[in-house]
Amino acid sequence: GKPAIEPLIKTLEDEDANVREAVARILGEISAGSEAGVRSN
Repeated sequence: GKPAIEPLIKTLEDEDANVREAVARILGEISAGSEAGVRSN
């Protein structure tokens, strides 16, 4: 949820490209889930 987003965004600055890729994917999934929730209401 929302409390997790800020730490994830900060993790995008990690020096490990694999970590950045995983976090970007997670943020994309969170965003897609938010859009689906908005559409269903």
